[in-house]
Amino acid sequence: MHRAILLDEIKRKKYQLTTEHHHYNHLKSETFTYINNHIILIRVNKIIDNFVSHHQKIWTTTHQTKLTNLRFHQNPRTIALNPPQLIAKSVKNFSNRILTTVELEALSNGLDYVYPSTKYDYETFISSIECLFVNLLGYCTDKHDYDEKDSDEIPEYKMTPKQLQYAFKLRNICDNFNKKAHNTPSKSKVNNSTTSKILLSLSKDKSIYITRPDKGRGIVVMNRTDYISKMNNIINDPTTFKLIPEDCTIKQEDRLIRKLRKLKETKFISDEEFKYCYPTGSIPARMYGLPKIHKTGLPLRPILSASGTYNYKLAKFLVRRLSHLRKHKILITDTFLFVDELHKLKFNMKKHRMISFDVVNLFTNVPLNDTIEIILDQLYGNLCQCKPLIFDNTQNIDTLCKTCENRTNMKWLLETATTKTHFYFNGQYYLQIDGVAIGSPLGPLLADIYLIHLEQQLMKKLKSNGLVYWKRYVDDTFAIVRNKANAEKLKTILNSFHPKIQFTYEEEKDNQLSFLDINITHATTVRCSQFSTTIYRKPSYTGLILKWTSFVPTHYKKSALSSMIYRAIRICSTHSLLHDEFMFIKDVALANGYPVNVIEQQIRKTLDRFYAKQNKPEMLPQSNTSKTIETKLSSEENTNKKEVLLIDIPYVGRPTTVLGKRLINLASNIQPHIHLQPIPRPPPSLQALFPRKDPIPNYLQSHLVYNIKCNDCDASYIGKTNRQAIRRFREHGAPQEQLIHTLSSPSTSTIITLPLPSLCNLRRSDRNKNKIINYFPKEIPICQPELTIKSAIYDHKTEFIHTINWKNWRILAKDSHSYRLLIKESLAIQQQQPKLNKTISSIPLIVFPDGLTGFKPK
Repeated sequence: MHRAILLDEIKRKKYQLTTEHHHYNHLKSETFTYINNHIILIRVNKIIDNFVSHHQKIWTTTHQTKLTNLRFHQNPRTIALNPPQLIAKSVKNFSNRILTTVELEALSNGLDYVYPSTKYDYETFISSIECLFVNLLGYCTDKHDYDEKDSDEIPEYKMTPKQLQYAFKLRNICDNFNKKAHNTPSKSKVNNSTTSKILLSLSKDKSIYITRPDKGRGIVVMNRTDYISKMNNIINDPTTFKLIPEDCTIKQEDRLIRKLRKLKETKFISDEEFKYCYPTGSIPARMYGLPKIHKTGLPLRPILSASGTYNYKLAKFLVRRLSHLRKHKILITDTFLFVDELHKLKFNMKKHRMISFDVVNLFTNVPLNDTIEIILDQLYGNLCQCKPLIFDNTQNIDTLCKTCENRTNMKWLLETATTKTHFYFNGQYYLQIDGVAIGSPLGPLLADIYLIHLEQQLMKKLKSNGLVYWKRYVDDTFAIVRNKANAEKLKTILNSFHPKIQFTYEEEKDNQLSFLDINITHATTVRCSQFSTTIYRKPSYTGLILKWTSFVPTHYKKSALSSMIYRAIRICSTHSLLHDEFMFIKDVALANGYPVNVIEQQIRKTLDRFYAKQNKPEMLPQSNTSKTIETKLSSEENTNKKEVLLIDIPYVGRPTTVLGKRLINLASNIQPHIHLQPIPRPPPSLQALFPRKDPIPNYLQSHLVYNIKCNDCDASYIGKTNRQAIRRFREHGAPQEQLIHTLSSPSTSTIITLPLPSLCNLRRSDRNKNKIINYFPKEIPICQPELTIKSAIYDHKTEFIHTINWKNWRILAKDSHSYRLLIKESLAIQQQQPKLNKTISSIPLIVFPDGLTGFKPK
């Protein structure tokens, strides 16, 4: 009866809505009949639309509030984590500083929280748009970036009518976005000035160290002295780390380049592999620690940030080449697949029990030399009769057979990617001589290979002592043993293999065992095992997720929610457990500010998506959501057939969404076979205020635009380099000793960059006057030492007997993408007009010929 009444009311409302819609169109048509001026007509239409949109939001909010209250009235629940509890669980203060209530509230949002901003990186936006134009329409000038031109000379562009047309359209789209971008954040009515001051004050307090915990989300506040002391205790271990007197980045980079050339000549690696591994502008690795808040004494887990190091791509290449060696049936590659396999087991759990094993500090304790020999034996077999020695620069590799030659080369690469990794911490450089760094791409691979070897050697003995089932994920192992099996005996067998590889174990309690993020329970009332599984969270779980108020794209927040929901669907084994998990997720989301309708919508969508992928039409609910999913899946299949082009755009709210759609439509009109994928980039998060890693010394920074000034006059020079700054400055005639001594302090640049997708592989040739420019993909140039200094800075210095200010050179911009770096250099040259530059730009500015002048607000 209630359902019938509700359906009748919906039907009546639909009829009423249709009538009002017709009446609205009639009135609108009559209004436009009396207006002859087209401009006034557009203005009136806009006023009407804004009025309707404003009131629609008010009505929607009102009804949504009523619906939410009705839901709570029908199903009252106590939220598991209210805001005060969330603050207490998410912020852990182990420092001597007593945090005030407002400071705790400011930190409780987490380090990934983003506040609204009226500003964005204009240089990066312009460079992305200019790069997009080139990718879609090609180049429109053959002017060389190093040609000498008068300051008032206007470059001639060979632009086609199509290029002119779309350059104009692209500029209009960008100008419209820029205009709306500066109005949107101000409408959010969020006053963050007080919070910003509090966070800035905390960031300036050098007595404390603010970071995130080792597992999960949250904030940990420590005394900086305690943090440094704990890290020093780790890296002062002489069996794993070694202190080195100076940075060896450039030396190691040159060493690797020489070796890669030889390997390419001998066909050990292909040309593509050579290009991939070739290091340019390498930086030293940096070590930092994450506190383990769930353990006594607050120990740190050392993490190595290796991205951008000279051997980082080499390590990724080796992972691809050696990944087949880690394939084994005992490995868990996916939590969901492990759960599926667990439910198919047919053990009688009356006669068996569950145990989990864990390796203590696996990565730093992996016997590196033994692991390398295991890899070499599996690839090339045992050493042949030629008995090769360890290869060095004095040996003639031609005396080796082909197998031993390949073995020697692979060993050299493995050692270079592991034992030759140096890092920077607290102003000093160290070398890791054993174990595998957490953060290295090779870490999980080498750990798996060694543990597979261990398991193969010990499995027969383990099974004879009661082991019947063994599954491992990195350093965590799930095992089923007979009831009579002695867990201590199994642990002793495992620990006897190598003194550095030590296991601990945990047995089931009340038929339950926690493994990874799964809580496993088995029943003992039947002969065949019936495992029930649900989500497991450690006691240190804070309940903090990406806040709904964080200024990031909405689909980021919905994705964070849907990932939790999907994990629950795949792991929870019964409807009752799944319902309880949904309620927990709902409570957590509500505590983090998510609206009820968004939570329930994501639960419905994720369920529909899951059942659609399961190809079970009978289980699909007959709703519009299902039809939407089918349409979306079909659209995604068509998109996958097109070439995907990525572009970064700044996130400022709704204008970013509109900009993305307009750019997609424009790109499809220009190149129908290309699918443009805009990537919205939010402003920097709170993590920018509390960096975990040591800053890179200025002279080792790369992929940058720099500004160097003369001490004796107002002359200056703006240039760019993809290599380390010290390499480029040597070519300008800078003394090496002065560079290293004066530029070892952290960069004063406030530019924050994010990983950028590679849109094109363009490089600019050196500034040699008679060389031919080539902006298209080409071979990576081999750096040759210059016999003479050809530099505008050096010429100025020698001609006028002036001194160059090598101490206070500035970083104007950074970008890992070569073509965008050229654009940023051109923007800087055009804006500052340095006297020593012989060019008016490095690359043509087509969409923004006026540079920042006509775009960036004053």
